[in-house]
Amino acid sequence: MKKENIQKKIEVAQKNLQKIQDKISRLEKKIENIKNGKFECWCYLPDLQNGKVCSCQEFHLKFETRELNELKNCRDLKYYNKTIIDLTIELKRALEQENKFNDYPECLKTMANQLVIVWNEFDIKNNDGRYTVEQINKQNETSARLYVTDLYNKIVNKTGDFIKWNVFLNGNTLNGYVNGTKGTAHIETILAGGYNIQRLHARTIVK
Repeated sequence: MKKENIQKKIEVAQKNLQKIQDKISRLEKKIENIKNGKFECWCYLPDLQNGKVCSCQEFHLKFETRELNELKNCRDLKYYNKTIIDLTIELKRALEQENKFNDYPECLKTMANQLVIVWNEFDIKNNDGRYTVEQINKQNETSARLYVTDLYNKIVNKTGDFIKWNVFLNGNTLNGYVNGTKGTAHIETILAGGYNIQRLHARTIVK
C-alpha cells in the first residue's frame, strides 16, 4: 500500500477514535458534576432493578457510569487503537521502502518510470471506463516499483554489496552485469507484447 493511502486510513481511524474519546470525556465530566452536586434534577424515579425508589441524581449516576464503562470497553475503541498502531508500523515500512527506492541506481528508477509510461498508454487506451486515469497511474506506479524492487533484491542476493555496476537501460530493456562482494550477476531483459493487443511484459533475468 502506498504511503498516501496509509496516511489517509490513519487519519480516518484517528478521526473515529477521537469521536469516542470525546464522548468518554463528556461522560466523565457529567459524572463528576453529578457527584459534586452540580445536577439540578431532584425528582425521584423507581429503580426497577433493585425494586426501590432512587433520586434522579442516583439514577443518572448509575446510568452514565454504566455507559462510560461500556464505552471504554467497546470494540470500536479497541479496533481503532489497534488499526492506528498497525497502520503506523505499515507507514514506517513504506517510508523505509521509499527511501530505499530513492537510493537505487538511476537506471532502475528510470526503468520503473518508463514502464509506468508504457503501461499507462496501453491501459488508458483499453480502459472500459471502470477506472480513472489517476487510478490506472497509481496502480502502474505500484507495479513498476514492485518489479524494480524485486529485481534489485535478486541482484543484491547474488552479488552482495556492489563493487561495480555495469548495467545500462536501453529503451525498456536492462542489460549488463554487476560485480559485488559475493560474486557477479548478469542481467538480461526479455520483452513481450507492447502492441495494441498485448500489454508490454518485461522479464529481467538475473543469472
